[in-house]
Amino acid sequence: CAKYATFGTEKRARNAVAALGNLNACLLANHGQITVAEDIATALRYAGEVENLARQYCFSLMAGGPVLLDAQEMLVNVEKFKTYGKQC
Repeated sequence: CAKYATFGTEKRARNAVAALGNLNACLLANHGQITVAEDIATALRYAGEVENLARQYCFSLMAGGPVLLDAQEMLVNVEKFKTYGKQC
């Protein structure tokens, strides 16, 4: 999540760039989200994925909160997602 800054300012832009790093999406504190990609269709798909994840997170909060994975389990999941859903 990018740190808050007033809309339309260079500071907000810099905060967004810092939060994005080498990622394709981030949340802008008190503003919404931003996605970047090689083309508009991919950026729009990423935006939809962020919205879906936000919805899932809200539902998990209503159910008592998410179960957070530790760093090691996250690494395992990141590797597994590289081939998730791909057919042999």
